[in-house]
Amino acid sequence: MSPSPHLMWVNSKPTTVNNEQFVQWYTQEHIPDIIENGVAIKAILYRETFDFPGSSREHHERSWLSMDQKTKNSCPYLVVYQTKFPEALKTPEFLKLRRTSDIMPVKEILDSGEFDGRYYNLIQDYDPDNIGDGTYTINLGVSLILSTLCSSTEVHCYSRS
Repeated sequence: MSPSPHLMWVNSKPTTVNNEQFVQWYTQEHIPDIIENGVAIKAILYRETFDFPGSSREHHERSWLSMDQKTKNSCPYLVVYQTKFPEALKTPEFLKLRRTSDIMPVKEILDSGEFDGRYYNLIQDYDPDNIGDGTYTINLGVSLILSTLCSSTEVHCYSRS
């Protein structure tokens, strides 16, 4: 099976809620809603580990203690969505998603954090030995980048069967 023709890549950080609430919202409400409503076929949530060369201990400690939540440079969460839509956020499926949360103490979900999203179109699916499973393989390039940068990253994975 071929991988999805499009990816949606979203970096984010909480601004008005704590990290625990933010991850709980992503894993228990938002990502399941995205999958169940057909906006995406699969979603993978990562959290930055700060264990790459050049990352200072101070940066690592400040980020995990949530002291940098209001800084512009720290977006420790990454969600990669496989989707069949070139602009998933403009689809009727996305527009049907709920805008409130049972977990978040804010009225509007988007008021809980900063979100930086991007779309990517598939250029090549190179798997000459047919090793990868298209249902679970995001994209060779993205997977290599993430495995290089985030060798011990915490990962949550969701997919539509």
